[in-house]
Amino acid sequence: MIIYLHGFNSSSSSSKAQLCKKYLNNKGIGDKILIPDLPLSTAKVVNLIEMLISEKEIIAFIGSSMGGFYSCYFANKYNLKGVHINPVVDDHLPSMLNIVGSYENFNNGKKDTFSMNDYENLKKYSTHMLTSPKNHFLLAQEGDEVLDQRLSLKKFKESKIYFSKKGNHQFENFEDKIEQIFDFLL
Repeated sequence: MIIYLHGFNSSSSSSKAQLCKKYLNNKGIGDKILIPDLPLSTAKVVNLIEMLISEKEIIAFIGSSMGGFYSCYFANKYNLKGVHINPVVDDHLPSMLNIVGSYENFNNGKKDTFSMNDYENLKKYSTHMLTSPKNHFLLAQEGDEVLDQRLSLKKFKESKIYFSKKGNHQFENFEDKIEQIFDFLL
């Protein structure tokens, strides 16, 4: 089972999550991916993922943006493969204090809060060193208007990397990379 972790204030209906699900459906293995709706709270996200790991046989993670932060942490912790799409990395955290606040999810309309405590808790789940760099695949685009992906390149320098000079935070032309993602994971 693969867990797809969407970005901050997104949902399981995000376009990248659904493209991954569609790809696996077309391969006849659509039941091999879990796409949970993640709360904003750091502790709640970690608890949810730990619960899924305890209940299912997880082989890999895919994460986008903040989901990439969590996918890196859990792939590293459990020595599993992880694909990280324009991810948040440890070096981004000092400049992300502005995410503290209340939000309405743009996909499902649910209201949630990311507190200062949630922000501070992110630091507990930083992955300062990758124990198995070859288990990680970074997909990054320099045109990311939200995060400086040069910091991600530095973190994943010993991992598999796809880097584009163009693009955006959403990850332009993501559908063109799906086959590479699942070739790496499966």
